[in-house]
Amino acid sequence: MKDFRRLNVWEKSHLLTLDVYKVTAKIPSGRNVWPQEPNAQVQCFNGS
Repeated sequence: MKDFRRLNVWEKSHLLTLDVYKVTAKIPSGRNVWPQEPNAQVQCFNGS
């Protein structure tokens, strides 16, 4: 049986995972980063 790391699907999904980690590492933590519509009510979940 082949080593799973040599399967194309595993290699591509692993590269995608690493790319997602790189992009999300740039997002500030503890902040609401979702786009919001003007005049929309925003509910804070951190108690503030």
